[in-house]
Amino acid sequence: MDNFPLVSIIVLTYNKFSNINENLESIFSQDYENIELIISDDCSTNFPYERVKEKTRNRPPNVKNIIIRNNNENIGIVKNYNTAIKASSGKYIIPLSIDDIFYKNDVVSSIVQFFQKENLLIITGLRNVFTEDMTESLYILPCDEDIDILIKSPLETYKRLCINNFISGSCTSFSRMLFEKYGWFDEKYLLLEDYPKYLSLTRQGVKIGFLRKIVIKYSIGGVSYSPNNKLVLDHIKVFENEILNYKNIFSKKEFESLKSHYLAIKTKYSLKNRTYFRLLILFFNPEYFFLLCKKIGRFFLKSHF
Repeated sequence: MDNFPLVSIIVLTYNKFSNINENLESIFSQDYENIELIISDDCSTNFPYERVKEKTRNRPPNVKNIIIRNNNENIGIVKNYNTAIKASSGKYIIPLSIDDIFYKNDVVSSIVQFFQKENLLIITGLRNVFTEDMTESLYILPCDEDIDILIKSPLETYKRLCINNFISGSCTSFSRMLFEKYGWFDEKYLLLEDYPKYLSLTRQGVKIGFLRKIVIKYSIGGVSYSPNNKLVLDHIKVFENEILNYKNIFSKKEFESLKSHYLAIKTKYSLKNRTYFRLLILFFNPEYFFLLCKKIGRFFLKSHF
């Protein structure tokens, strides 16, 4: 199947399975002819193995292989993702969060065609952000300004990423060759697999291709939207390892601004300071910020009209 190289769809799970039926159905409805599905659970307390097994028993013929993994201990997102990739065999790796759903049945086909046409190692696309229960569409990201930066150059993308991560790991796909050339996700981090990888790759001149297509229905929720101290500590490590060590890339003004932000995080960060903690989560998650603005707008309209 030279025209249809094997694609590994990786679904990482941990203690949240409300959208699992819709998630699997969106995978099984894909029109691409050569799919492998890897489900890798990170030692959930409630992993519905029998339910998953039953759901995958009658897989369509284009899904050639299914691997269901369950870690014996919780190892974190980064190691779980690496373990799943190592267990896979596909030429291309397409993640799909257990909370999310492929937007249409031609998504996988479109991703493979784009990889082959542009000869890229990594691509990202649009995500339609929904409420956590998937009942209301909120907006589409990334915004036009960020898309313009993404298609300019790896260096411009790197500098923009240093401010915050605007590329969602949930709709970013990889060629296996990328991992062979640049290594796995960095296991110095527990929960952040995508952000440090994007910074490292773009700093080394790797172009992140942009597919102008909505890839997923993206559910707000999960670890990125919780006031999680481990996640914030990962962000601090990112500043130290992937940004501040590369002073020569920035102008003096740019570097001083990034350094000030880093020092503010380290100084003000405290588990007892819940207000600052939540603001920090807002800063790193544009979806959460836009949702908050929308709620404030609705409250204003109800209060004044």
